Amino acid sequence: MKIKSYAQFNILLAFALSLLVGCSPKGDVEGANSADNAQSIPAASKAKDSQQATTMSQSKHVVISGAFIKQLPPGKTMAAVYLSMKNNSDKTQTLNYVHSPIAENIEVHRVIYNQGMMKMRHVKHFHINPGQNLVFEPGGYHLMIFGISESLEVGSTFPLTLEFEGNETHTIDVLVKPHG
Repeated sequence: MKIKSYAQFNILLAFALSLLVGCSPKGDVEGANSADNAQSIPAASKAKDSQQATTMSQSKHVVISGAFIKQLPPGKTMAAVYLSMKNNSDKTQTLNYVHSPIAENIEVHRVIYNQGMMKMRHVKHFHINPGQNLVFEPGGYHLMIFGISESLEVGSTFPLTLEFEGNETHTIDVLVKPHG
């Protein structure tokens, strides 16, 4: 397809970014670890207060907050989780494994732009530098969830566990927000 104007390019780019739920697990690979174990499947819990922010997980090293996912369109089983992560330590922290009881597989992905093309990249070993605050957001890093086994209702939450090197584990609640 040939793009004839800047406006067409912007529309195409906006559309492509909105398709993060269609991110493929067969993308290019960086690193050497993947999540490949399915977990037991309990029902997603209803948030006590639908306006409540997601649970913040904090330890002496990593702080994770603001985790959310957009409600899936009917029939879709893939989606992206966005969150904020801060490394409060003086050492680089490595995220080795992410899992949830509602998913078959979860991977860290990154959107990169190369020669005018947007590509999704699977990042198998994700590192966060000392003092770094990183926002997982559309057009950047995100947690790609594959094989979602439940209907995710707006206002509900589900658990997501992030395991870092050195036995640091965080289980957070991911809030389901309206799509759009």
